[in-house]
Amino acid sequence: MLLLPSYRSGSWLMWLVGVLFLSGGATGCRHEQYAALEEAGRTPVDGHYMLRDPDRIYHLPDDLEEISGLTWWKDNQLVCVQDEDGKLFLFDTETGKVTAEHKFGKDGDYEGVEVVGDRVYVTKSNGTLYEISAWETDDPHVRTHKTFLDDDNNVEGLGYDPAADALLLACKSKPGVKADDKVRSIYRFRRATETLEEEPWRLIHYPEVIDSLKAHNWLRTTEQQFQCRPSGVAVHPLNQKLYVLASTGKLLLVFDPQGNLEAVHPLNPRRFEQPEGICFAPNGDLYISNEGDDKGPNILLFRYEARPSADQ
Repeated sequence: MLLLPSYRSGSWLMWLVGVLFLSGGATGCRHEQYAALEEAGRTPVDGHYMLRDPDRIYHLPDDLEEISGLTWWKDNQLVCVQDEDGKLFLFDTETGKVTAEHKFGKDGDYEGVEVVGDRVYVTKSNGTLYEISAWETDDPHVRTHKTFLDDDNNVEGLGYDPAADALLLACKSKPGVKADDKVRSIYRFRRATETLEEEPWRLIHYPEVIDSLKAHNWLRTTEQQFQCRPSGVAVHPLNQKLYVLASTGKLLLVFDPQGNLEAVHPLNPRRFEQPEGICFAPNGDLYISNEGDDKGPNILLFRYEARPSADQ
């Protein structure tokens, strides 16, 4: 409860001035943060993607309000999943429309999707993988792969590493190894052996991410409050770099093919309300999906073009 001073009291004016000062200070702070994010957006990701200026914004129907993952299929078509229905949604990037829906399972917490050859793989947050063949028909065949990951690990990202013919599972929560809470992990599922490797393929260390942000004066919170929880993962088809999307923390991380952290880019929440999915077209075009909130669900397209920094 807010206690107001008596209007007869001389403290009334001081109280009002204080409230206006504090509210103005908070607003000013928010403006400074957004200004810093806009400045960060002037730096192209890997020299090709300007995150502050999407080349196209696709607004999605209500059926994809909870879009949680997407992947490139073929001929300007994406395959999308949302985290409530066991359906695959075909999305045409030319028309900007959903062209088909294919049921593959019961309702559940589906968090990622990846097309590999004639198969579609979908992951649940508990680490279970679904391998779907004949997925375009009315009678898809679904195989279930249980892994040692579970709800505590909270798998949210699914990608594919063609060099190893392995699926990548990114853990949003517990890394599954003996580590403190300042580490997140990515595991590999080998398709040849149909097993998840026991040790993480990549580890994301908070101090390293924080140092990268601080080097550019892009850290927007205290080190104690900092969060970087992966929600999407994808391997770039042209340079094999690993891109990791973090909805909690609003970050895009880029690792070189050897696993070294190369760059960290903050995401402006005004544009990336809840970024959950990431994928590439074969030509390098980047797609990032956002779950619906104030602005509704969308997919942002960033074309693969050489771009200088906006201040050059």
